[in-house]
Amino acid sequence: MNQKLRFVEDLVLHTQAHIFLTGRAGTGKTTFLKSLPTKTHKRMVVVAPTGVAAINAGGQTIHSFFQLPFGPQLPEDAQLMSASARTVSAQFQKLRREKLQLMRTLDLLVIDEVSMVRADVLDAVDTVLRRARRNSKPFGGVQLLMIGDVHQLAPVAKPEEWEVLAPYYRTAYFFGSHVLQRAEYLCVELDHIYRQHDEDFICLLNKVRDNKMDADCLHKLNARYDPDFKETDGYITLTTHNVQADEINASHLAAIKKKPFLCKAEVSGVFPPSTYPTKEELELKIGAQVMFVKNDPNPEKAYYNGKIGMITDYDEKKKTVEVTCGRQRIQVPVVTWQNFEYSLNGENHEIEEKEIGRFVQIPLRLAWAVTIHKSQGLTFDKLIVDAHQAFAHGQVYVALSRCTSLQGLVLKTRISPDALVNDYMVDAFVNKMPEREPTQEKVDALHQAFELNTLMEAVDFKEIQRIIGRIIQIVQDNIILLEGGTLQQLSEIHESIRHELIEVAAKFAPQLHQLHAQALYDQNPPLQERMQKAAAYFRDHLSKHYNTVTKLMLTTDVDSVNEALDECLAQLEECVSVKIGCLEGFEKGMPLQEYYQIKVDRMLEKEGKPGSPSKAKSKSKRSKPKKSTYQITYDMLEDGMSPEEIATERDLTLSTIYGHLTRFVSKGFYPADSFMSTRKCRRIKKYFDKNPDVSLTEVRQDMGDDYEYWELRMVRAEWEREHVRPEKN
Repeated sequence: MNQKLRFVEDLVLHTQAHIFLTGRAGTGKTTFLKSLPTKTHKRMVVVAPTGVAAINAGGQTIHSFFQLPFGPQLPEDAQLMSASARTVSAQFQKLRREKLQLMRTLDLLVIDEVSMVRADVLDAVDTVLRRARRNSKPFGGVQLLMIGDVHQLAPVAKPEEWEVLAPYYRTAYFFGSHVLQRAEYLCVELDHIYRQHDEDFICLLNKVRDNKMDADCLHKLNARYDPDFKETDGYITLTTHNVQADEINASHLAAIKKKPFLCKAEVSGVFPPSTYPTKEELELKIGAQVMFVKNDPNPEKAYYNGKIGMITDYDEKKKTVEVTCGRQRIQVPVVTWQNFEYSLNGENHEIEEKEIGRFVQIPLRLAWAVTIHKSQGLTFDKLIVDAHQAFAHGQVYVALSRCTSLQGLVLKTRISPDALVNDYMVDAFVNKMPEREPTQEKVDALHQAFELNTLMEAVDFKEIQRIIGRIIQIVQDNIILLEGGTLQQLSEIHESIRHELIEVAAKFAPQLHQLHAQALYDQNPPLQERMQKAAAYFRDHLSKHYNTVTKLMLTTDVDSVNEALDECLAQLEECVSVKIGCLEGFEKGMPLQEYYQIKVDRMLEKEGKPGSPSKAKSKSKRSKPKKSTYQITYDMLEDGMSPEEIATERDLTLSTIYGHLTRFVSKGFYPADSFMSTRKCRRIKKYFDKNPDVSLTEVRQDMGDDYEYWELRMVRAEWEREHVRPEKN
C-alpha cells in the first residue's frame, strides 16, 4: 500500500475527518473501497448515486437508503419559499424506525462515484442525518468518505431541474453543496497508476484530464486516427449513447450466419431493470464477441469484469457458454448478482447487508461496442473510440483511459480541442485541493483529537441538562395541572447537574488535555487511571439525580401535556442509560475502541429490537386527528397488537409506548401482569412493600438486569394505586 492510501486508511480508522479520495483512472480507489469493511471496526454503509454503481460497490443507492424523493432537493432555508417543491422534510417523516435506528448508530458513510452526486442531494443527506441523529454537526456527526474523480462522470442536472436549483447553487457538483462549504474535509489524490504502464501514454492522459493538452499532446493522440480501420477480434468500440452501441452490436451479431441461442435471466425480489448488469434476455451466437460483466467468483479467477473473448460453444442442457480468450477456454455458468439493503441485527446490533433481490444470468454481454458510461472502471487492451458526437465533461478522458496502452487505441474520428469539454468550477476546485492534502503530522493530530473528543464526550452532560430544562418548561407552562413542589424539585436537579456535573467536567477537561498529550489512551496508564476515577464520580452523581427525577409524578389529565412529558422522559432515560453505560465501561478499564459499541448497545436497548413485524399496517388509518396519542395506543392494544408492533406502526420509540401502558396501568385499565410475567410482577411488588421510597435505579441494582426499567416503573404505578391512602376530612 502506498503512503497516500495509508493516510486514508489511518484517517478512516482513527479519526472523524471527512475525506474526499480521488485519483486518475486505475489508481486503486475501487480496490481500497472493497478492502475497507475488513479493516475498520466502525459501523459503515456504502451508497452510490446510481443502481449500477451501488450494485458494483456492494451497497445501496443514496435515494433508497435515505428515502429521498427524485427531483431537485431544495436547501432547508429555501423549503418554505416553495410549497410545491418536493423536499426532504416530508420524506423524513416517513423513515421507518429501523432506518432511524441504523442512522443514529452509524459511524462512517461511504459515497462511491461521488462525482455523479448533485450538490442538492448531498445537502439532503446532511439534513436527514442531522435530524435522525438530533445532532447539528455536518452529517449529524457521521464521518464521510467520498470516493470518485471529478474529471470523469459528471452529475446529471436536467435544464428544468437546474432552473429550480440555480438560485441556491453555483455548480451541480457535490463540492458546491452547502454542507461542504461549512464542513472541514481533506482531499487525497492517488497518483500511482496500476492500469497503464506506458509513461508517455500516462502523461498524455494526465494532460487530457487536467485540461492542459497542448499541440504536441493532441498530435500524438490524433496519430491514432484511422477512419478505415477494419475491426479485428478483441477490439471494442466506445460510444457516447446506448443507441449507438446497440446498433453496432446488433449489426455484428446479424452478420454471423449461425443459429442464435437465448439466455434468460432469473430475477427475484427487488432488482430494478435499470440496475440489470446485462440483458434479461441475452441473445448470443457462436462466434459473437462478448465481454465479461463480473469478476469470476471461483478460486481460479478465470475471468474478470471487462475481459473480452469469443463464444465458441453452448451447452443447452448445462446452460453454460464456452468463451475463448486467446488460448484460454473458459466454461461460463450462470452467476448471481445480489441487491442489498442495510438493516440492523436485533440480537447483536450489527449493521448487516440484507439481500432483497437477485439477478441470475450468464455474466456476458455483446462487446463490439459499449457506452462510455458503462465502461466506467473497466480496462481494455484494444479500444476504438468514436468521438464524433459532443462529449459531456470528462467523457474524453474516461474513454481514452479505459485503454491500457496508446498502441491499443484507435480513433474513428479526430479529437479536436473543442471535444475536451471542461468545467471551470471543476478546475477551480482541483486547483485548491492541495490546500486540503493531509500530512503525517496532520493525520497524527487528528487521531489525537478524535480520542480526546471521545473522552470529552463521555463526560459531557449538557444534553441531559437540556432535556431536564425542556421538562421544566413544560411543567412551568402547566403548573396548575401538576403536584405542588414538582417545579422546585426539577429546578434543584437542573442546578445540581450544572454544579456537580457540568462545572466539574469543565475543570476536568484541562487534566484530560494534559494527560492525553503524553500518549494515546490505550498506551497511557495515568490517563486510564484518572478516567476511571472521574467516571466513578460522574456515574454516582448522575444516577443520584436521575433517581430523583424518576420519583416525581410527572403526569396530568391533559393528553397533550402527558405526551410531551413522556417524550422528554423517554429521551432522558435513553440519554442517561447511554451515559451511565459508557462511564461504567471506563470504570472497568475498557479499551477506548469499545466506547462506541457500548454506546450503540445502550441506545438500541432503550429503543427495543428493530424490525418487529406489523400485523396491521392498514390500521394506521383509524387514528383520526381528534384522538389523543393515548387513545390511539389503547385502541391498538384492544385490537390485539403488541407494544413492539404499536411502536413500529406509530413510528414511536418503545419507551414512549411503555410510558402509555404505564399510564393505563396507573388508571386501572390494565393489570401490570398483562405486559410481563405474573411472577415478575409479584416479586417487584414485594420489593416495594419492603422499600417504598427506593429509586428505580436502586431497585434494578438489587434485583438485577433481568428487570427492565419500564417493568419497574409500571409495577410501581400499580403498587402506588393499590396503596393510595384515603384523604383526611
